[in-house]
Amino acid sequence: MVLSDQYNKTIRHLADAIYVCDEAGFITTYNQAAAELWGREPLAGKEQYCGAEKMVAGNGQVILPEQSPVAITLQSSQPAPAAEMIVFRPDGTTRKVVQYTSPIFDAWGKLTGAINRMVDMTGNPATPA
Repeated sequence: MVLSDQYNKTIRHLADAIYVCDEAGFITTYNQAAAELWGREPLAGKEQYCGAEKMVAGNGQVILPEQSPVAITLQSSQPAPAAEMIVFRPDGTTRKVVQYTSPIFDAWGKLTGAINRMVDMTGNPATPA
């Protein structure tokens, strides 16, 4: 899935971590906020579903890439329910995030990918520890 230059510029300048995957789940676009959240820059077109080293659900269960919100969205063609997760970074630190994932369709209604917004809740005083 190829986004127009206008969409790429918009995504790059958003404060929240945003990334896009094609219909096979390969990351095609991400912004600097996503790279900072993940603590790394994934290889666009080579990595699937998420750029995090590891993700864990609120109940402590490890989320495999094929169980991620993006994978669920691509399998169902429906937005995934908002999901609270812990993102593990290569330096050993973690970030608490809420993910909002939606499918992307072309003009003919064909699923072409998914977009994921990750809101970093780490250290937010309104969020229970």
